Amino acid sequence: MRMTKLISTAVIFGTAMTAFALPASAGTTQGRTVKTTIQKSDLRTEADIIRTYAKLKETAAENCQTSGRPVFSNRNFERVCSTRLLDDFIQSVDHAALTQYHRSQNAG
Repeated sequence: MRMTKLISTAVIFGTAMTAFALPASAGTTQGRTVKTTIQKSDLRTEADIIRTYAKLKETAAENCQTSGRPVFSNRNFERVCSTRLLDDFIQSVDHAALTQYHRSQNAG
């Protein structure tokens, strides 16, 4: 079974705003669609979950990069944006073990 999740984000005055889209709904990040495809086989084992989580985290970070000088406001935006986008990815996948792993990575 193939699951396709599309998550949307928008940038308003240097702050990150994210919107959860229902699975298989289109979304954009500054005019670009953010799309990731996860197959059922990507979530079978703990190793698969860790690998899939890393993929989702990387996708979120790549889609939240800003251009220009690395100033504090850009780094803060990128951190907030990628955190929210990753949260949206995890929520949209709706897989108990993946959600638990995500929570364990953000505990403390």
